[in-house]
Amino acid sequence: MLSIEQKKYLLKIKEVYFAEALPAEKNKTDIIVYTQCMTKSPGFAEFKTLHINLAMDEKSIFYGMTKNTRYEIRRAALKDNLSVHMDLSPEEKDIREFAQFYDGFAKAKGLSPCSRERLSALRSNNALGYSVAKDGDGTPLCYHVYIIDQSGLRARLLYSASFFRQAADQEKRNLIGRANRYLHWVDMTEFKKNGFRIYDMGGIASPGAGNELERINFFKKMFGGIEVTEFKGYKPESILGKIAIKAMDISRCIRSHPRPKK
Repeated sequence: MLSIEQKKYLLKIKEVYFAEALPAEKNKTDIIVYTQCMTKSPGFAEFKTLHINLAMDEKSIFYGMTKNTRYEIRRAALKDNLSVHMDLSPEEKDIREFAQFYDGFAKAKGLSPCSRERLSALRSNNALGYSVAKDGDGTPLCYHVYIIDQSGLRARLLYSASFFRQAADQEKRNLIGRANRYLHWVDMTEFKKNGFRIYDMGGIASPGAGNELERINFFKKMFGGIEVTEFKGYKPESILGKIAIKAMDISRCIRSHPRPKK
C-alpha cells in the first residue's frame, strides 16, 4: 500500500493506493481518496485493470503476449537503433521534460494536460518512475510514467504518451508503435529485476466506452496478463471532509444536469 498526504486549501487529504482493506479507525485527516482498493465499500466504483505477473520467468511473460507484439518487440530491439532509459528516482527536470512532451500529446488528442502537482507529490514520496525510448538521433518517441509502490511491489502505469498520430509518414508511425511496445517490455524486465511482482497497465475501459478507449484496451491486452477488478472512492474523516465531499457531489450533479438555456 502507498499513502501520500497533501494539503489543499483548508483540507488535509490522504491519497491511498492499492489498499487491501479500509482501516477501521479514524485518520487524522479530512478526506481519504482510495485508488485501486482491493475491498469494496459503499459508494465506491469499480476499477478494472490488467495485471501482468512479474514473478513469472521472462520467457513466460514474453510468450504471454500476442505473436505480433513479440515480433514488434524483437524488431525494435534488433533493427530500430533505439535507446531506452528508465529512472525510478527522477529529478524535477525529468518531470518538466515529460510534462512538456505529454501536454503536446494531450493537446493533439483533446485530452487534459498531466497533473504536475500529482507528479511532484509522487516524486516527493519516492513513488514515481518514468521511462523513455529515443530514436537513433536522440529524439524522444514515447514516454511511460509509473506510480511505484515499493511496499506492495507494484508498478502502475499512470501516463503513456507518444506522437504516433502526428508522425509525418507511415514509416515513422510504425517505428513509434514498435518503440512503445519495446518500451513496455523493457519496463517489465527492469521492474522484475528490481523485485516488483505486478505490472499494472493502469486501467481498462468498460465495453462500449468509445472507439478510442477500445483501441487502447486492445493495445493493452496484447501484452497478456489477467483482468482484475479493484475499487476507487473517497471517505470523509472529519466534519470539514463531509462538507467538502457534499459540495463536490452537488457540483458534479450541476455539471451533469445543466440548466436549460432560456
